[in-house]
Amino acid sequence: RRLWRQGVLVVVAAGNEGLAWLMRNDGDAYPANMDLSISDPGNLEDAIVVGSVHKSSPHNYGVSYFSSRGPTADGRGKPDVVAPGE
Repeated sequence: RRLWRQGVLVVVAAGNEGLAWLMRNDGDAYPANMDLSISDPGNLEDAIVVGSVHKSSPHNYGVSYFSSRGPTADGRGKPDVVAPGE
């Protein structure tokens, strides 16, 4: 936030937590596509967060399986922008 107040544009990667492993009560882990996977510093209100998209056919884009996605814990939509990442 200090950087933003000084006029610095803060841009951060969304992260690679889109495909997360969830731990069950019995100790087994299983993969799950996770919303709410944006974490610090992507949670900063003043940061521009960049996610990854894929192009599976000429006019068909989607969020990359590994790209973190929002909303943030307080409900804000993230990432702010996406770009080809795979």
